[in-house]
Amino acid sequence: MMIVSHRITVGEAVYASGAHSRLVELRTWSALGTPVNTARITLAPAVGLTISPEDEVVVEVGYDDELETIFTGSVGAVDWDIEHVTVHASGAFHKLVGARFNRFYEKSKAGDIVSDIAGLLDISTGSVESGLEFPAYAFSGGLNAYDSLRQLAQRCGFDLYADVDDQLVFAPYDAGETHPFQYGVNILALHLDHPTDSITGAEILGDSPASHGQGSDSSSWLTKKDVKGSAGDTGTGVWRRFDAAVRTQEDAGRIAEAVLDALRSRRVCTLDALGSPTARLGDAIEISSMPLDDQNGTFKITSVEHRLDIRKGFFTRIGGLEL
Repeated sequence: MMIVSHRITVGEAVYASGAHSRLVELRTWSALGTPVNTARITLAPAVGLTISPEDEVVVEVGYDDELETIFTGSVGAVDWDIEHVTVHASGAFHKLVGARFNRFYEKSKAGDIVSDIAGLLDISTGSVESGLEFPAYAFSGGLNAYDSLRQLAQRCGFDLYADVDDQLVFAPYDAGETHPFQYGVNILALHLDHPTDSITGAEILGDSPASHGQGSDSSSWLTKKDVKGSAGDTGTGVWRRFDAAVRTQEDAGRIAEAVLDALRSRRVCTLDALGSPTARLGDAIEISSMPLDDQNGTFKITSVEHRLDIRKGFFTRIGGLEL
């Protein structure tokens, strides 16, 4: 029988499994659609605890002596009660949400732009890939830095998120690990939704760029020809967008492909399972042995929630998108 273990580091203090563990309840959350990774940690008794805003927080959970990091961040707020203390921690992406820039880049690759913004905000980076190269790219103060980088990621067909070590990831999806979940073994509950197809094609209209054949180095006034890229069926059900950052037919086509892939109808799952501390953004899950065959499949992990408390034990809720 495996025993659930934990180690929580807040500043210089460590709260670990054992007879005198202070942990009452733990919840961590990360998702591709949510900017900031969060953790809520309840400790008791309150006497003797020393916790300050901005203290570094590292949460590790696992079985027996094998612990996995599931959250890294810093203290954002502390709720003090007579009997317990609740720590609210968040990842470094809160800096992206709070920052706004007016910046202009020339002949820059997407990855270089991301690295520059991360450096300005002192955010550590993990996997940052090059992506598309833009002859000109502007950040407007009308959007916060996270939304601006998310738009850049969507243009490249990339994911943007912070990993469990609180490092920025800007890269195309490539499942690092596929985690098996089997009915009757470690699956507690499963909900599947299959939306109907509403978008059948995508079309990107660029900023009348460079003269045709001259690529991104030419000036916009040199041509009267449109820059347009498309993917899928561009009859009915087409998604169209004007994108001033697009200056070449090639880039318009690539962005249209990325947009269509993101919008195409795929099954969505919500899986409740026995605690799986190794499941994380960037990975995949494989669901098998379900009573109905169409409930099985392989899904990209889009969200992970871990919960651990003294009453219900350790379980993980995973959101997934069919691959």
